[in-house]
Amino acid sequence: MDELRKVFNRLVLKLIGEPFIRFSNNLFFELCLPLWDADKDGGITYAEAEAAVTISDETFGGRTDIIDATDFKYLNWKPGQNSERNSVCGVFKNCTNLRYAAIKDGTYLRGAMFLNCTSLEQVELPVTVLDYLSNDGGAFQNCSSLKHITLPLNKQKYASHYFEESGLEKLEFPDAVIEISDSVCFKCKSLVEVVIGTGITTIKNIAFNSCSSMVSCYIKAVIPPSITQWTFDNNPCNFYVPRSSVDAYKTATNWSKYTSRIYGYDF
Repeated sequence: MDELRKVFNRLVLKLIGEPFIRFSNNLFFELCLPLWDADKDGGITYAEAEAAVTISDETFGGRTDIIDATDFKYLNWKPGQNSERNSVCGVFKNCTNLRYAAIKDGTYLRGAMFLNCTSLEQVELPVTVLDYLSNDGGAFQNCSSLKHITLPLNKQKYASHYFEESGLEKLEFPDAVIEISDSVCFKCKSLVEVVIGTGITTIKNIAFNSCSSMVSCYIKAVIPPSITQWTFDNNPCNFYVPRSSVDAYKTATNWSKYTSRIYGYDF
C-alpha cells in the first residue's frame, strides 16, 4: 500500500477487513493455510492465527521440503495427543532440510519437537512456555547444525536427550531451571561453555558426559546441585561456582572428584 502511495500520491485506499499475515515462505504458507484459514478466503489474518490449532507429529513432521518455518511464530497451536506420551509432539520431527524456525510466545516446547532436524541453524523459542514442567525430551536431539539457542525464561525441567549430539557451542540455562535430566547434552562435542542458573537442584546421569570440547561450566546455585559420578565424565571443563560455596561444592557427594577444577566466581 505504501508503495502505491509513492507512485499515486493522491490515491486514497480504504482497507476492508483485516490484513493477511505475509508469510516469507510460500511452501510453509500453503501447509498452514488449510489449518488456520477459518473463513476459507485464501489468507490467514492475525485474528485467525490466534486460534489454537491442534498439531500432531504428522502435520509437518517428516517433510523434507520445509526449509523455513519462521512464520510459525505468528500461529497459535496446541499439541495433539500422542499414543505413547501426551507431552511428546514432534511438530518438525525428521524435517531434515529445515534451517529456520520460530515458535509463538506463550505456546509450547514439546519433547521431540525438532528431533533429527540436522540442518536446523536458527530457532527462536518462546520467552515463556505453557508446558514449563514438561518432562519429555529429545526436543533438539541430533540438531547437529544448531550452534546457538536462547531458552525460555520459565521452563523448569530439561528432560532426557534434550540436546544430545547437537552442534551447540554455548548454552545458558535460566534461573528457573531446577532439573537437567539424563543425557541432556550427551556427546555435544562442540559445546565449549555452559551457564546454569541459581535455581538448579539436580543434574542427572551423563547430562554433560562426553562433551569433549567443554572448557567452562558456570553454576550460579549457592547449594551444590546433586549429580551422579558420571554426570561430567569424559568432560575436561573447569567449574565456576559462587565464591562463598567453593568448599561446599568440593565436599559435596560426587563433586569431590572435581576438587582441583572447582573455582570461585563473582556472579
